[in-house]
Amino acid sequence: MHNKNPLPCRTCGAKDSATPVCLSKRPVIKVASVGRVPNAADTVEKRGHRQPHGPAAGSARPSAWPTCHVSHPSMTPRSASVLPDAYTSGLSPVMLRMEPYTYPHFSRRRLRGCWLSIYRQRMESFGHNTFFTLEQAREEAARRHLECRQVLSRIRSRSSVPLYVSHGTALELHGMIATMNYLPGYGSELVHVSVCRQRDLRKIQGMKFHYARHGVDVVHADELVSSVSAMQAVCQIAPYVDERSLVIAMDWLTCANPDLRVCTHDELSDYIRSAPRFIGSAKCRKALRLSKPGTDSPQETVLRLESDAYGLPEAHVNYEIIDHIRGSGTMKVDIAYPDDRVCIEYDGNYHYTHGRWMYDLDKRNRLRDLGFTPFVATREHLASKQKLNELFGMVARAIASHRYGLD
Repeated sequence: MHNKNPLPCRTCGAKDSATPVCLSKRPVIKVASVGRVPNAADTVEKRGHRQPHGPAAGSARPSAWPTCHVSHPSMTPRSASVLPDAYTSGLSPVMLRMEPYTYPHFSRRRLRGCWLSIYRQRMESFGHNTFFTLEQAREEAARRHLECRQVLSRIRSRSSVPLYVSHGTALELHGMIATMNYLPGYGSELVHVSVCRQRDLRKIQGMKFHYARHGVDVVHADELVSSVSAMQAVCQIAPYVDERSLVIAMDWLTCANPDLRVCTHDELSDYIRSAPRFIGSAKCRKALRLSKPGTDSPQETVLRLESDAYGLPEAHVNYEIIDHIRGSGTMKVDIAYPDDRVCIEYDGNYHYTHGRWMYDLDKRNRLRDLGFTPFVATREHLASKQKLNELFGMVARAIASHRYGLD
């Protein structure tokens, strides 16, 4: 049924009996395929008009807003998004109300449109993690600690509310040796703190407040700075990071170095399973199943996860091989497939000194003499998906050669 007295568009003056109300004054670029880069040939049109009674009952929601029939080629769009909206991205109204999508500095109305689709796209396509040496991690922890002292001293002069450094900031204070792939909008440059009472939440420049519903496990860094424990911080960042970053953090908590190890894998498992239900608890349990204790570096964690995704057999971390040649005990390799006599070593920057390089050459010669086929991965493999797949293809052929006698 059409409107007998159509109303003109407030901007263009177009009259259409089926489109009495203009939804927006913002022009958009109509692109047939999602993800294609728009060009000059694309038609710039006004954002659409809604029909008087909407779509028929039971019909599917359109993938894009309908548009009016009058083009405005002289109008340049201020912003145009070729990404799907929240509906086509699979975000339900319940997910829109969840904490990761409702930041204080964004209104819900703004998030319901293309901004949420951008968040969704970036969450699924993370870049590579940045890894630190132990010295760099200590320097970063000291810098972050000084920043926390400056921020907290400014707040303590005005309020006596207890603040606890939390989330990713707490991990940096504890000496995390890799960056996390955070959800856009998380604010990794901010100082994240938790409060035990909801009425103590504040909006302060340079800080982000969180409500710790189930309390905090307090760790005192000094007389001014108090933070949550590293295990609680890992649970807190679960809604804001991807699964791989969560596994890297858990492997770091249970690393092989006794000076850096925060807890054992059993202690971490007991903590996560006994904790009250929180946002991201299911992701934490899944990451816990993928994590392995006794790793030496986050690069080894990434190699192990990528090898599992490639389809290689389950890898052993820091596997010890008995050295029968010299009788000098055992040789430890980063990743091993002992049943197939194949191992992978990761060579970081510290492997390029003359003494370490000579040791690695001798070690790999002995591994070949013991019947193992060693492969070497570097940061170039982690930076390129193609090179990493080529390396895993060589490993797969070596495994097949050992199992089936293939050349």
